[in-house]
Amino acid sequence: MIICILLVIGMVMDITAILIILAPVLVPLAEQIGLEPIHAGIIFVLALNISLMTPPVGACLFVLSSVTGEKIERIAVKLFPFLIAEFAVLFLFAYWEDAALLVPRLLGFVSPVQ
Repeated sequence: MIICILLVIGMVMDITAILIILAPVLVPLAEQIGLEPIHAGIIFVLALNISLMTPPVGACLFVLSSVTGEKIERIAVKLFPFLIAEFAVLFLFAYWEDAALLVPRLLGFVSPVQ
């Protein structure tokens, strides 16, 4: 449910504003349901990154359109396979904590699996 909220709100707002507004609310909620704070942060950023590339606002679509000169509709169609891959990674990381925390554990940011 948290991922769906982030995806929908991310489609119409900027990532920075969402993190400033929703992080103080969602992080304690994520801790209550048993997520590590770093794991929750990874999920939040991945969900918001996906929503940056999806219409109706799609800030990345507008930037790419202005850089390349292509129409936004054409870019959105070509972006679809990449969005599917990003959704797969998002749900993999959301439901398999060890995959999401592999690098943070190697770097010593999270205690090893007990």
